[in-house]
Amino acid sequence: CSSATCTTARGKLRNRMPVAAFGRPFFVAPESPHVCPVSGAGAKSGEQSQRGDEARRARTWPRLGQSKSRPEGRLANARGDDIFSSKLFCGDCGGLYGAKVWHSNDMYRRVIWQCNRKFSKTQEQCKTPHLTEDAIKEMFLKAYNRLMRQRKQLIEDCELMKSLLTDCAEQEAGMEQLRQEIEEIADMTQNLVRQNTRQTQSQEAYNAKYNALAERYEKASAKHDKLEAEVARRKNKARQIAAFIDQLEKAPASLEEWDSQVWSLLLEKGTVNRDGSITFEFRNGKEINVEAK
Repeated sequence: CSSATCTTARGKLRNRMPVAAFGRPFFVAPESPHVCPVSGAGAKSGEQSQRGDEARRARTWPRLGQSKSRPEGRLANARGDDIFSSKLFCGDCGGLYGAKVWHSNDMYRRVIWQCNRKFSKTQEQCKTPHLTEDAIKEMFLKAYNRLMRQRKQLIEDCELMKSLLTDCAEQEAGMEQLRQEIEEIADMTQNLVRQNTRQTQSQEAYNAKYNALAERYEKASAKHDKLEAEVARRKNKARQIAAFIDQLEKAPASLEEWDSQVWSLLLEKGTVNRDGSITFEFRNGKEINVEAK
């Protein structure tokens, strides 16, 4: 079943599960106007990505390698602190690097980049060094040019990875099996409640059976939600790789000058190490380490 179909079906099944009022479980028909959505153990909370808006904006940017005389995208004209501050991380604590101004009021004024938590009073001081903007740009150009030497092989590997990610047959089969199990448990619970309203029986025994079914239901729902999340993750990653391939094919074979578009579209993040080197991770997961001068 598709993810949307299974989610809808499971939502309907949850509305079929008996609910409790005044300490006694009873059944509410799905067509009842008083049925409220039931949030199971697998209910999801919205996830936010630090670079989600950036990825959406990227789709409106001009093609890589376009003539500099043509209008460029918003980020291409942005200051360095707008693009470095979301992609440059400290190898010690994992915090972001930020711009700091030295000698702000004299002729020796200088902007450097260092870990934002470097002098934090709540944790051990990071040992990663500060870097200049020019040094960061130069190191990225080296990483990019190394990457592009393997462009053909890289595209082939990405195509293979995308194909593997989009094959979700095993997960979808598991989701369908769990959907059927959830429906069966809902039917069993409904019958149990109806039986309890028609004949006298031990409420202790009844509650034990009811709770056992409810526990099975929640476990099956949680497993279904986990598989559903995995399918969504794989498909999202496949879309990211497809976008990376598209940008890689359009990108210039090499760069001699800094290009903020290439940085924004192809790079996932850069990690500054204690020795001053930077490990650049591109959007397909490929990592290239560039040593400091």
